[in-house]
Amino acid sequence: MAQKSLKDLINEEYIKCAKDPVYFMKKYCWIQHPTRGRVQFNLYPFQEGTLRLLQKHGHQPIVLLGGGTTRIGDPSGKDKTRTILNEVVIEKNMEELEKQHNIQ
Repeated sequence: MAQKSLKDLINEEYIKCAKDPVYFMKKYCWIQHPTRGRVQFNLYPFQEGTLRLLQKHGHQPIVLLGGGTTRIGDPSGKDKTRTILNEVVIEKNMEELEKQHNIQ
C-alpha cells in the first residue's frame, strides 16, 4: 500500500473538519487566556448538540477574518509567536485565508 502524500493527508483533514464542525472546534480552536496562555477551547455538550443540529438542518459554519489580535500581538509580552503585524502582512494573510476557504 502506497504511503499518502502530505497534500493528501492535509486534504483529508480539511474535508473531515468541513464535514464535522465539532471535530474542528475540538482539534483546532484555541483561546488566548491572559494569564494561562493558549488553552484549548472546550465545548459544552449543549454546544456540541447545537452545532450538530445546525449542520443537520443545512447551516454551515463561517470563517470570520479579522486582524485585531495581530495588531496588538501578545499583550503579556511572554509569547514571541504572536508578534505585532503591519497592515500589509495582515491583508496578505487574510487574502490567503480567503483563497484557501473559497471566500468571496
